[in-house]
Amino acid sequence: MNYLTLVMKKIDQRTLRDLKAEAARRGLTLGEAFKEAVNLWLSKRQDTLVLTEADQNNAFYESNEAELERQYKGRYVLIAGARLVGAYDDLHAAGEAMRALSPRPRHAILTKIGKDAREFGEWLGGSLERSHQ
Repeated sequence: MNYLTLVMKKIDQRTLRDLKAEAARRGLTLGEAFKEAVNLWLSKRQDTLVLTEADQNNAFYESNEAELERQYKGRYVLIAGARLVGAYDDLHAAGEAMRALSPRPRHAILTKIGKDAREFGEWLGGSLERSHQ
């Protein structure tokens, strides 16, 4: 692994002192502590992004459920990016539309409107999961 020298500006002394103290307490170098902190921050940011996109898609579905029922009963609808992407007569066509989305969403909802038992799939970072609610 190649290591680089990193110069950081505008870090207050207290934050740097706290980071050094925590690194020493854990038996880490300052570079190891920084790497651990950055990896943790990046992983939380990605999880938040997925949840945010999922929340937006679910909110769109819930706020438009009556209109979707009225216009698209018996058809499959695809929701991504907090908007209706399209309505399709069969699951195959809906799946093709989902795979063709560009840029590829991290989350999407594919559901058949008007079924008694609500069944839908969610696109989560490249895999299609089937859910029953």
